[in-house]
Amino acid sequence: MPKNGSPANAGGFLSRPGVTGVLIFAGFAMYYLSFCQYGINLWDEGGLFYGGERYLHGQRVFKDFLGYPPGIYWIAEGTFRLFGDDMLPLRRVLAVLTAFFPVLGWLIARRFLSGAWLAAAVLLVASAPAVYYQRSYALMLLFAAWAVLAYLGDRKQWPWMLAAAAAAYFFKVEVLLITAPLYAWLLLDAYGFRRRGWALLAAAAVFFTLFFWNDLVDFLLFKIRTELSQWGNSFPVPWLSYQGASFGLFTFLDNMLFYMPFVAGALLAGHGLRAKGLADDERMRFLTLAYFQTGAMALVVMRAGFDNLTRCLPLFFIAAVVLARLAVLQVRDPGWRRIAVAACVLLWWFYIADFNVLKGFYTGSVGAVREVTTVVAEGKARGVVAAEADAGVIGRMTEWIRLAAPPGEAIFAAPLNPIWYYLSERENPTFYDWVLPGTLRGPADEERLVAQLRAARPALVIVVDIAIDNKAERRLSAYAPRFSAWVLDGYVYSGAVNYFQIWRRK
Repeated sequence: MPKNGSPANAGGFLSRPGVTGVLIFAGFAMYYLSFCQYGINLWDEGGLFYGGERYLHGQRVFKDFLGYPPGIYWIAEGTFRLFGDDMLPLRRVLAVLTAFFPVLGWLIARRFLSGAWLAAAVLLVASAPAVYYQRSYALMLLFAAWAVLAYLGDRKQWPWMLAAAAAAYFFKVEVLLITAPLYAWLLLDAYGFRRRGWALLAAAAVFFTLFFWNDLVDFLLFKIRTELSQWGNSFPVPWLSYQGASFGLFTFLDNMLFYMPFVAGALLAGHGLRAKGLADDERMRFLTLAYFQTGAMALVVMRAGFDNLTRCLPLFFIAAVVLARLAVLQVRDPGWRRIAVAACVLLWWFYIADFNVLKGFYTGSVGAVREVTTVVAEGKARGVVAAEADAGVIGRMTEWIRLAAPPGEAIFAAPLNPIWYYLSERENPTFYDWVLPGTLRGPADEERLVAQLRAARPALVIVVDIAIDNKAERRLSAYAPRFSAWVLDGYVYSGAVNYFQIWRRK
């Protein structure tokens, strides 16, 4: 075995990465497809589907509506055109694309691991890719990390880095902020100031600024400012319950996931900087993994919560197994080494059980099939298996909307329920598909929203006025007072389905 425990080049499938990658992709695509119809989120999920419909009707993000970068809408629009605009076809397409998680995880992990350690890392990555409509962040980070590692192994692979940057721009532009410093350092390292590399770096910076600067980047910078100023949940106390979960072993393990990536990043960076006998490229591989898995946590630092956390973890799963292997290799006594291996296996099984049995929908695992048994029989959600309560809400809400808002009439839902536009086949007449804390940039934006509503006069306004993150200042009536006053002035309360208040036009 090479020095410092670096995996040897293995034979068999590992010597034919193309074949192995195809097999991993096909196997996990079938796995994700097997449960893609389970579970539904009446909050966040609708943004993807209604945004896809807006694209289908010729509208474009940041021009006609506020949303995500355009890449995910291109996928939604193409799926709708080919297979119809029900929920299941798009879910199936995204389930297949999710198989890139274990493929990229394997391509990254095989540069550090082999054998059972490699399999353990890949299975962790595959077990928790996050909610299917929120996977762009982790997928773009995996792509970028693999592209950099490929470049470090062979400098002719630099086009993959450009491809990863372009993909991040169109699917999750925040990832560019994480990758840009490392890209700049690699560019300087390749050319250096002695060969006037600074001029090339300056030219590249000017090019990227001119090429990428548009409404999307402007919105990104605004989002960063507002997220920092309107900080969401705090990190959990490891030994206490969090977000309604009763405290126990698995809650403790979940809580620790908020902190372990930072520890892992420091340990990996320390190994890369201080370990003896590492070649320069090998040293850079450890530093690259440390950088990306720590940088990924930016999302959960902005707004802590288990759903957000899950999106940040795939690279940490690889880093954790790498560190576990390095730690085991430091144990010289055979007896103690067996104990160390057993401890690693036990902890791995705990997390696999947590992600795949106790968790499901929010981790994106097969655990999504638990406690959802009601099949939605009608409408665009037909075939989706939901919790009985959610299925009932869908049926009552869509019926109410269709009776109270005839075809051609608009509705408006706030703060985060664009699923009702999609399921009821009614239009949102405004730029804003959601009105969360920080969405409106100030009084002028809120006045713009009210002006658009005043001009269209929706037949119904659907409101959920709850304290988001259990903070009173994050209640819709608190951060959007002009909108709330407009509803009270022009609408009358008509009833509620679960926590969805329905206001009818006077």
